[in-house]
Amino acid sequence: MANWNIIPPQSAEHWEKLYELRYRVLRKDWNQAPGSEIAPDDDEAIHAIVFSNKRQVLACCRAHRSGDAQIQLRYMAVDPAFRGYGLGKALLKYIEKVGADRYEPVHQIILHARENAVPFYERNGYDVISPSHVLFGTIQHFLMMKTLV
Repeated sequence: MANWNIIPPQSAEHWEKLYELRYRVLRKDWNQAPGSEIAPDDDEAIHAIVFSNKRQVLACCRAHRSGDAQIQLRYMAVDPAFRGYGLGKALLKYIEKVGADRYEPVHQIILHARENAVPFYERNGYDVISPSHVLFGTIQHFLMMKTLV
């Protein structure tokens, strides 16, 4: 597999590739319009990408403050061709750390995981709190939380 680094998006090329990955992984298969992958508060959030030496964005995620001493992770996406290499776990640890440092103090991290991603987050220290919303009428999500000590 190609060499890669986890970095914040640093150029227009990075942002273009980040949004392309978000759309392809999180929106396209559910017939959502291009542009639906862009959140209105993206400019206020912390973003991270897994960027390869071949100038590809292999994974992305973002974090923002969601409450007192709490951050929320959103838009976690890993290119299907690069799953199983530990990119998601590395990206998750990175964005948790950067988010906790920026928004300190942080005692909880929350997210809404698609049903098929729940085991991944459980392996990384998150607990299911409750079912949350159903996205696009078909994708059950679960509120998950990780408490930081």
